[in-house]
Amino acid sequence: MNTSYKIKTFSFMSLDGYIPKTGDYTAWLPEVSQPIENGYDFQQFRDSVSCVVITGIYHAALQASDIWPFGDKMCYILTSRSFNLPPDIKADLILTPEDNGGDYINAVDQLRERTGGDIWLAGDQGIITRFMAQGRIDEITVNVLPVTLGVGLPMFGSNKQIQDWTLRNHTIYSNGVIQLQYTAARFCDRLQNS
Repeated sequence: MNTSYKIKTFSFMSLDGYIPKTGDYTAWLPEVSQPIENGYDFQQFRDSVSCVVITGIYHAALQASDIWPFGDKMCYILTSRSFNLPPDIKADLILTPEDNGGDYINAVDQLRERTGGDIWLAGDQGIITRFMAQGRIDEITVNVLPVTLGVGLPMFGSNKQIQDWTLRNHTIYSNGVIQLQYTAARFCDRLQNS
C-alpha cells in the first residue's frame, strides 16, 4: 500500500464533542462560523488534497442541502447501490457491499494506490470512526465551535483504541472557534525516520 499519501479529515464539532445525528449537516453551525468556505483555512485544506471520499448517505445529505464543499476536486462516493450523479459535479461511484466498513477501507486503500496525492475522507461520523478504529487516518483538522449540543453523535464515535496524535497547529478565531490540526503519531514517527 502506498502510504506516502495521507488520509485527512476536516470537521466541525460542538464544544461537548458532538455532531448532529440527522438533517442538514450545516444548519447547526452558529452563524459566526458560516459559510465554511470563507475561513478556517478551508480553501488551503481543500487545495492540499487530490480527491475526496464520502459515503452515499453524506452525498444525499449534501444534495438535499444544496451544498457541494469539494469544489472541482474529484469525489469518490462509497455506496452499495448505483444512482445517477448530477452532471455539474466531478464524482464517481465506488460500489461496495452494503455498510461494510472493511470494504470501505479496501476501496480507499486501492484508491490510495492510484491517486496522485492526499485523500480527504469527508462526511458522516460513521466512516470517520471506521477509519480511525483501523488507524487509517493520518491527519485530523477539527474546528471546535463555541456551542454545546447536548445530544448527537460523538465526533469520533465509539472508537475504543488509544491512539496518539501530535498537535501540528492550532488557531483561535475571534468568533470563539478553535481549529486544531493533529497528525497521527505513527505518521510523525515515519516522517522522522525517513
